[in-house]
Amino acid sequence: MSPDDLRIEDLAAQRCDHETALAAAIEGSCLEEALNDLLDGLDELDGEDEHTGEAEDRARMSMLEAVGTMPFDFSPARVRYEERVIELSHSADQAGDRDQRAR
Repeated sequence: MSPDDLRIEDLAAQRCDHETALAAAIEGSCLEEALNDLLDGLDELDGEDEHTGEAEDRARMSMLEAVGTMPFDFSPARVRYEERVIELSHSADQAGDRDQRAR
């Protein structure tokens, strides 16, 4: 697929719309606070793990190894898609900020 294929723009717009709606639903249902509490609890548990040691450190993957195991490639089309998602998300965030200030 070419990076200039129109389907990339459509898919990026769909993903941005989905992520925006998901974020609004999470924020509207107070799940964001529950998620933050859960993540805070996991951070505390991570520091208390009795099994953390030298063997576990060796078992962890480097960032490069982790990227190499991902089930997709970094073709020019995929890179363009990810760029458009970020651009659209940023535009949506700024539009939301303007809407809130206008109230």
